[in-house]
Amino acid sequence: MALLVDPEPSPLPNVAKCSAEERRQLDPGDQGNLVTFGLVTGFTILTAFLADVLLAPALMVLLCGHPQPSSPEDAGT
Repeated sequence: MALLVDPEPSPLPNVAKCSAEERRQLDPGDQGNLVTFGLVTGFTILTAFLADVLLAPALMVLLCGHPQPSSPEDAGT
């Protein structure tokens, strides 16, 4: 019967058994990149939403013009 134990342990630390502070010390450089990616992603989503809300109606008015009422009753006057 084969054992599932590695005969030679890995020289890398077992991250699953590390505390949060030890994990931060293992690779602190990734945190900055992760924060930057989150900020860029959030900015992109916000910009796309604002463009959808503000630019799409303005472009539809420019391309199609204002809708003309079919009868004087629809004009509200």
